[in-house]
Amino acid sequence: MAGSDIPTCRWGIITTGLISSWFVADLALPRADAKAKHIIQAIGSSSIEKGRDFASKYLADAPVQPSIYASYDAVYADPNVDCVYIGSPHGFHKRDCLAAIAAGKNVLCEKAFTINAQEAKEVFDAAKEKGVYVAEAMWLRHRPMVADLRRLMYEEKAIGEIFRVSSDFQMYLDIAALPSTSRYKDTSLGAGSMLDIGIYPLTWNILMLDPNPPNKAETPTIKAAQSFVQGIEVTTSVLLHYPSSGRQGIVTSTTERKNGDSKVVAVIDGTDGFIEVEGGAPSHPTSFTVYPKWTGADKAQGKKHDYKQAAQGFIYEADNTALDLAAGRKESVIMPWSETIRIMEIMDEIRRQALLDADEAALEAALAVELSADAIADEALLERLASSDERELAAEPVAVESAELIEEARLASAEVMEASTDDASLLTEETTLEMTEEIDSELEALDDDADASLAVLLVTLLESVVEVWA
Repeated sequence: MAGSDIPTCRWGIITTGLISSWFVADLALPRADAKAKHIIQAIGSSSIEKGRDFASKYLADAPVQPSIYASYDAVYADPNVDCVYIGSPHGFHKRDCLAAIAAGKNVLCEKAFTINAQEAKEVFDAAKEKGVYVAEAMWLRHRPMVADLRRLMYEEKAIGEIFRVSSDFQMYLDIAALPSTSRYKDTSLGAGSMLDIGIYPLTWNILMLDPNPPNKAETPTIKAAQSFVQGIEVTTSVLLHYPSSGRQGIVTSTTERKNGDSKVVAVIDGTDGFIEVEGGAPSHPTSFTVYPKWTGADKAQGKKHDYKQAAQGFIYEADNTALDLAAGRKESVIMPWSETIRIMEIMDEIRRQALLDADEAALEAALAVELSADAIADEALLERLASSDERELAAEPVAVESAELIEEARLASAEVMEASTDDASLLTEETTLEMTEEIDSELEALDDDADASLAVLLVTLLESVVEVWA
């Protein structure tokens, strides 16, 4: 940190993607009311050419031109870098954070901080051992609008007692058309709407439903559901409930629908009125309007509070990071480690519940197939009894072999249903594929005179199990 009337932070930027471009462009804008001075000291990219293109586009007028590196490690090793901003996909956040920490660098890492709470704990443990600053770049929390809203709601009681908050983030992605390497489709990179965009409506709910600071925040109970396309979570709906106050929150996100004409990104309901937060998305709020209680046919006139600005809004988290570093802090005051872990645990629970729902669906499908199997087996037995003794004697070994194969398929389907992990996105098709290959080989080994009804039953059972996990 360089010395001056306000702190100076020299940044190393990891990746040259969209989120990094927003961060850098914000820091490059001149400000009369700046709380800190920011210098982009180094840029790490996959190639020197990409890094130079990035710098020429966003930092052409910067008084200090950054060093361009074709590796992230070179940024971590640069002695002139005070803090590293990590803008890689969240599937790489743990890796990149640990590498920067190992090099002794302070870190501001984009949301979602990691894939799950366990990864977040590992990063914070490493930071504590190394004695460096690490924070999640949940830039929404740093906006002045958020502090003003909370004061208006809980100190001035502008709309009475808060009883409900709802927020929705929607965008459209054609999952089927995306390559398997896309971060929106690769589960190892944290694919799905919740981690990418659902964290914003969740944050609005967490911030507006609880007046306590992060270190004293109440964790709500959770009821959640998720929908999947090609194994990728595309829609999440969550109901939050705060037992101490009875307040409720509604969190929704989807990548199957565009936002449309609505500019309301969150609604806060109180006993004496309501507040609508406006903007392009829950991540980009620009204003909020306070309305009196709606009791008549028409919506009453509200009082609008405008926060439009030229920049995206990343400057606030950058300023607060510089102030934290200047004060010698190792955690963010606004987004401390405990709060990042708490939010990750909430998202882990959402996915856990979605996985349980999937298991129940698989169980119901298996039971339905089993009932059908019993009926078909009974009918097949009657047909055999009605046939000649010679045909019955010839068919009996095949029937026994088919029955054993059916039982193996049922056991395999049970293994699939019991293969629950902490993250629904980690489920793979390995068990199902192994089961498919095993049954295919068994079918080929059956005699050509095998009982047709049992063979059809076997295929039906397999298809039902595969369909549940498709």
